Amino acid sequence: MKKLKIGILSCFILLILVSHVAARGLGEKKEISPTSIQGNKNQNDEKTDGSIVENSLITMTGKVRRVGNEPFTELVLTDGEGKEWHLDEGAGKILAPYEQREVTVTASVRYRRMVLANGKELPPMGILYDLSLVK
Repeated sequence: MKKLKIGILSCFILLILVSHVAARGLGEKKEISPTSIQGNKNQNDEKTDGSIVENSLITMTGKVRRVGNEPFTELVLTDGEGKEWHLDEGAGKILAPYEQREVTVTASVRYRRMVLANGKELPPMGILYDLSLVK
């Protein structure tokens, strides 16, 4: 009988958590274009507000750095303005040997919407993919 009560209580708590998360839209990984992302970019890839168009091809110079805490680290490319550009898995493999060095790359850009647990929205995270090393 005690196990039954614990099981029912656990299901009830899980139901409340799931409905709360669904109501707030947390966990979404919708990709959007930002309103103001700055960086070294080709003129053809700029909107009139200075942001980089999603899926555009850009050339960027920056320092390859490892961020995060073990075991959840990842490589980022930090541009001259201090903005961190995250790398998809393929781009990370290409730039891994250049950690802590400055490189110039050509890559496509996409953005991921970032929302904290309290509902506060952060600036979109820029992700580089289809990367090729220029120098």
